[in-house]
Amino acid sequence: MRKIVILASVVFILIIAAGLVFKGAKKQTAGDLIPTPTIINTNLKTFKSSSAMDFTIQTPRSYEITEKMGSVIVSSPVGKIYINVNGTNFSDLVNYLNDLEIKNKFTLSNKKDLIIATYPAIAGLVEKDKFYFIYVQGIVYSISTKNVDLYSDLDQIAQSFKYTP
Repeated sequence: MRKIVILASVVFILIIAAGLVFKGAKKQTAGDLIPTPTIINTNLKTFKSSSAMDFTIQTPRSYEITEKMGSVIVSSPVGKIYINVNGTNFSDLVNYLNDLEIKNKFTLSNKKDLIIATYPAIAGLVEKDKFYFIYVQGIVYSISTKNVDLYSDLDQIAQSFKYTP
């Protein structure tokens, strides 16, 4: 019973925190990683990945999407957004990213803790590459782009992410 109360409390706190993040959202600039609120856009299409990746996202209708062996490439006229999935033995996203930074010798700067579709997420920059990392039951989804012009589309795609086992 105590575990249920603690879990319910944590979920409640996360919902409140997510609400505060969205309430304080402002118009985004290239270096600003606070996601803009989701806007209903009829110009979007839903992409459902294969069962190997287990997610859905929404993208602009004009974007082409290609899935290949654990990765998805979302192509636009100005560049690409990449979605990759990695299994991990880490029990949380922070430890996973700390290990990844050490092993791959990079620093994720401007880190922002988020909740995306009830899952813990961290957004940040590696130089000019913008990343979202979403942790789902021992799986880490990374959504990224190298193109500053695609940051707002990346934000929309990351916020539309849903885990669909």
